[in-house]
Amino acid sequence: MQAWEEFLKKQEDLLGKQTVNQWLRSLKILHFDATNLYLEAADAFHMLWFEEHMRPLIKTHLLNNNSRTIKVHLHVPDGGMNKKKDKTQQPAVFSPIADRLDPIATLANFVPAKANEVVMRLCCELTGVDPISLCFTSAPPNLAACNPIFLWGKAGTGKTHLLMALTHLFCQRGLKALFVRAETFTEHVISAIRSSEMQKFREIYRHLDALLIDDVHLFMRKDATQEELFHLFNTLHLSNKQIILSSNTPPSQLEEIEPRLISRFEWGIVLQLSELTEIERKKLLTHCCKVRNFPLTEKVCFFLVQTFSNNHSLLRAFEALLLRIYLKDKNFKPDKLQSGQVETILSDLIQFEQQKTLNKDTILSAVASYFDITSTEIIGKSQIHRHTFPRQISIYLCRTILKLSFTQIGKIFSRDHSTAVTAVKQIKTKLENRDKELQEALKQIVASLDKEVAIPGVLTNDRNSDHYFIKS
Repeated sequence: MQAWEEFLKKQEDLLGKQTVNQWLRSLKILHFDATNLYLEAADAFHMLWFEEHMRPLIKTHLLNNNSRTIKVHLHVPDGGMNKKKDKTQQPAVFSPIADRLDPIATLANFVPAKANEVVMRLCCELTGVDPISLCFTSAPPNLAACNPIFLWGKAGTGKTHLLMALTHLFCQRGLKALFVRAETFTEHVISAIRSSEMQKFREIYRHLDALLIDDVHLFMRKDATQEELFHLFNTLHLSNKQIILSSNTPPSQLEEIEPRLISRFEWGIVLQLSELTEIERKKLLTHCCKVRNFPLTEKVCFFLVQTFSNNHSLLRAFEALLLRIYLKDKNFKPDKLQSGQVETILSDLIQFEQQKTLNKDTILSAVASYFDITSTEIIGKSQIHRHTFPRQISIYLCRTILKLSFTQIGKIFSRDHSTAVTAVKQIKTKLENRDKELQEALKQIVASLDKEVAIPGVLTNDRNSDHYFIKS
């Protein structure tokens, strides 16, 4: 079938030939007509992979000559769920392994930003802990008063730490609480399906007092996992069991998550975890030094806080510094460290920190500032020229500067990857035609990024040049 073969070739560009051969070309074509394609999968796991990774693309990318969607019917042969195994092969067994809780991830070790005080008060009330002493009070945990609790924020704002801390406290209260990362939850679902033990999976997850899931944005495009989470959510919510979720975005901005799940994520309370200020990050680093018994001088602490601009990179640098010094000399005195030594020891992380500051957010912000609009308007649905032109430029810069794939760009702008391809082509055409408005816009925007970058087709005063360089 020509349409199917063309679809597979497109996927090779996105997924790689090996993946396509293993998961897609291995599907057996039973028969087809103009609007239907009947395929046979090797087993249930093969079918699950297709449903999670390919089904969403089929609706928009597998089309016949009349541009109508070809419906794919996937079939597992009789016995595909329970094929006879070789005598030497052990049967699949569902034995879920819980994510390990970091013993340091406690409420006492959480250094909140001033803007996060509401979150801290809620955590204390939820677990029956005094907000001053952080010791248990006589009041019982106040479960399900807000259900679910949805925490969101950038990497390093403490989402994982808080979820682990709450799990510690729930367990100390004698409650059945489970902390699980999104990837682990998905692995449990797949493992249960493969071993035909979904009943066991449900017995484990549906008899909890509190379920805490980290990074739910990673459930995007995982249809089978979302389906199971939907029913699990309903069961726990109806039983007044506490559900706490974390993500890098608020529910309304989650991508490729079923609307019925997003609406449930918003049923309770949605709270943002803000990044720490420079003074608060200094306090966090000082606290880490105390907890790890790794004292650093004020000068070194100041250097680290100034060099690493957010909580996530600062903590990663601190842990790397501790480990590298320990591996080099266990008897080294950390309070003897000089800033120059730290700069040498963490040179790779410092270089990475300097490079990563140029990202999609900085590009969107620079474009929005130049055109006097907001980043939200750029990635929004408006089709007026005042918004579409900056959108095309933003897409072009993400492609040429950040080297993002069209699929990645499509996700950033909540559009199909073909839209990103079209936008880049349109900007290239205008540059080839020496569009003065576009050239001036790109010059000003790139200059505001304060980085050394090259934009093909943007001319300087030298007519022989085909690049425009901005040096920081």
